[in-house]
Amino acid sequence: TVRKSIFVDHELVRIYYGTLRLGIDLHKAKPQWLHVENDTVVVATLPNVELLDRNFIDEARTQPFFESGSWSEADKEKLYNIAYRKMLKRCFTKGNIATAENNAQQQFEKMLKAMGYKNIRVEFEKRAKTK
Repeated sequence: TVRKSIFVDHELVRIYYGTLRLGIDLHKAKPQWLHVENDTVVVATLPNVELLDRNFIDEARTQPFFESGSWSEADKEKLYNIAYRKMLKRCFTKGNIATAENNAQQQFEKMLKAMGYKNIRVEFEKRAKTK
């Protein structure tokens, strides 16, 4: 970020690292999320994929890359918020959500097959439609 002044421009460049973890939170599963239909089909209705941890930026790895002039904590917080929104926008995509759903589906199918079930259907809760 750049702050202009009369005589000189002050610059602050920081490098942020983080890992966004997408997955399902089984604490949010509805009652009867796992049940048997017609005595043969096990149905698992999983909660929708979501961001599992909102504190995904690793503060310990954040590095000042270039800093000139004096910067307040509020300025650094503003830069942090910009990085946070950009990382979230870049990673919380339909493609990554689909990948997380596919991974969850495969894991549940493997687990239920290992428990002896043969006919398994894994689905996700219906998403609320937004206007």
